[in-house]
Amino acid sequence: MMNKRERYLAFIVLAIAGSYGLFILVKGAFLGPLDAQTDLIRNLTNDLATKKQHMVEAKKASEQLAEWEKISLPDDPGAAQALYQDFLFRLLADCRFDDAKLWAEKVQGSSHFTIIPFTIRGNVTLENLTEFLYRFYKYQPQLLHQVRSLTVNRPSDSSTSKNLAVTIMVAGLALKNAPARDQIVTGDDDSTAGLVAGLPRENFMLISKRNIFEPYKEPEKVVEKKDPEIDAAIHVRLTGCPQSEDEPEAWIFNRLTNERKVLFAGDEFDIAGVKGKIVSVAPTGIVIAKDNKEWSLKLGKTLKDLKEIASAIPAVTKPSEPVSEPPSQPKTEPASGEANPAIKDSEGKPADDKPAKVGENSPSPKPPTDLGHEADKISPGG
Repeated sequence: MMNKRERYLAFIVLAIAGSYGLFILVKGAFLGPLDAQTDLIRNLTNDLATKKQHMVEAKKASEQLAEWEKISLPDDPGAAQALYQDFLFRLLADCRFDDAKLWAEKVQGSSHFTIIPFTIRGNVTLENLTEFLYRFYKYQPQLLHQVRSLTVNRPSDSSTSKNLAVTIMVAGLALKNAPARDQIVTGDDDSTAGLVAGLPRENFMLISKRNIFEPYKEPEKVVEKKDPEIDAAIHVRLTGCPQSEDEPEAWIFNRLTNERKVLFAGDEFDIAGVKGKIVSVAPTGIVIAKDNKEWSLKLGKTLKDLKEIASAIPAVTKPSEPVSEPPSQPKTEPASGEANPAIKDSEGKPADDKPAKVGENSPSPKPPTDLGHEADKISPGG
């Protein structure tokens, strides 16, 4: 037999099971049909929204179709072909096609529209071809047509002509119930207006400038203008040669850098691109050794005014060392009519006893051994 606790637990389990079964019965009798009705209402609402959207799209399509019928070719295929052909002939003449030929292709019809195709062949420059294409686009708001294909080739005589051989396939569209038209382009439309496809004509000149059908040419190099180079030596001047207690000084002033240098005999310098060595300093100027030559610079002159005074820098001998002279040799007089045996040419043969011209194969005078006296010989004026 169950005790009191077990009987209590069994009662609770039976109560829970009975409540769940009652819930299932109520749901099947009342809640099930209510959920089905809710789903049906949701589906009908979605269908209604979809149909409303279709009605809006159908209305827009109807309005668009009415606009297309206004700019369509006439419903009559014969009249549509003649009208479109006249339009193409006018466009080819305006764009200056050479040897232009226009073929009417087979008309393609359906229950709602008719396609009027044409083929164009001719020679034309790239500039005029660009003009043709953009004029063709300009008339699209007034006409239903399109370019189906475009083929461009260089003709055989391309060396003497800038024309391109082109083949263009175009097609116009004639809708059913489209009104009759006497002309495609009205008198108010100017095909030579300043705007093409709503843009200035100058915007399309870039196409012809970048002609991909012409041989490649190197672009012209733009030479940048450079500022003239400054000759710094003009701005470096010998401003003074004062006599100090020890030795004379050479004052050189650089106007570009606003600097003054004090140099003495024997100093090396590098000023304004001029490298050299001070040989001597005198009250009227200085002597400079540069490039194995001697140059004089007078007081008040610039480094640009250097003047050459010697062809080579001689070796300087000390005053204490006497200069040895070669022993004297007895002079022999050559016989009359014979060449002087003491004078020989480069091959060792006696040369003619003729006086040499001034400056020709004559030995250069011996430079002075004391370079310190060279600056004293420079006159103040030159």
